[in-house]
Amino acid sequence: MMPRFNVRMLFFFILGIQTRVIMIPASRKRKARSQIGETFSSVSFNTQKALPQVNAARNSAELANNIMHRLKFDNDTLNKVKVYVRYHDLRPELTEKSVRRAVSKVGADAFAEVLKLKMADTLAQSPKWQPEKKAYLKELTALYHTILEKQQCLCIKDLKISGKDLIEDGMKPGKEMGEILAKLLELVLEEPQRNEREWLIGKSRELRNTEG
Repeated sequence: MMPRFNVRMLFFFILGIQTRVIMIPASRKRKARSQIGETFSSVSFNTQKALPQVNAARNSAELANNIMHRLKFDNDTLNKVKVYVRYHDLRPELTEKSVRRAVSKVGADAFAEVLKLKMADTLAQSPKWQPEKKAYLKELTALYHTILEKQQCLCIKDLKISGKDLIEDGMKPGKEMGEILAKLLELVLEEPQRNEREWLIGKSRELRNTEG
């Protein structure tokens, strides 16, 4: 019977494996694969340095996905850990706009967990660097809560219009509708005050006419 893991514990377990795997020299690549298994066959190895931040995060999430599939974890736990691994190093600028976009990318609920993981990661580091990182996290957390308190739009579901409104306005269902809603979300993430039905309907017409 598989042991039960706390999701955060599992995150650090996966992250620990990932950190060691991406740093394995090329000379040990074949041996490492034979020992660890084909789970890691898609991970890029680098003899000089760790993978670039964006690629490392993506590869780490893929690695976590592969490991957890092989261990037969449930989809809910798997999806949560993938998000935590991918975004645990996310470091938005300390502005409401940047944090709003980060929360939209990660998900409001998941972002709260990512903040806890970032703090745990900070506490495990050298005391020399902790004050600066703690200060950053304190301000980041405050901005996150401000965004939630203002009930700002963070996803398509939060828009003041839906696909039904677009259909009633004469738009046919299909791929274009999803694209229009995604563009409207981008505009509202930039300027939250734009999340008003009349403005969104007018902008959707403008976008349709431009693309048509």
